[in-house]
Amino acid sequence: MGARFDEAEDELVFLSELENAFASILSELNQLAERIEPLMSDDPTEHSQHLQNHLDRYTMQSERDVHEQFKKTKDESQDSSEETDIELFDDQDDEDLGDFELF
Repeated sequence: MGARFDEAEDELVFLSELENAFASILSELNQLAERIEPLMSDDPTEHSQHLQNHLDRYTMQSERDVHEQFKKTKDESQDSSEETDIELFDDQDDEDLGDFELF
C-alpha cells in the first residue's frame, strides 16, 4: 500500500507541474493576444480586400516590368547595327552535359 501511495504522490506532483506549465503557456498566449488585438479588424472582408490590393498591384507592376524590359531591349537592338542575343540561361558549356537520354 505504501508503493501505491508513492505512485499516487508522484502522479500528483507531475499533474501539478503540468498544470503550472499549461498556466504559463496560457499566460504567454494571452499576452500575445493583447499585443496583436489592435492589429485585428472586426471586418474579415477588410483583410481580403487589403490582400487583393497587394496582389493586383504586384501583378500590374510585374506586367509593367516585363513590357519595359521588352521595350528597352527592342530600342537597343534598333539602335545597334548588330542583332543582340538575350541570354536567359547560363549555359556556357552545352557540350559538357554528360551522357543522358531524352525521352
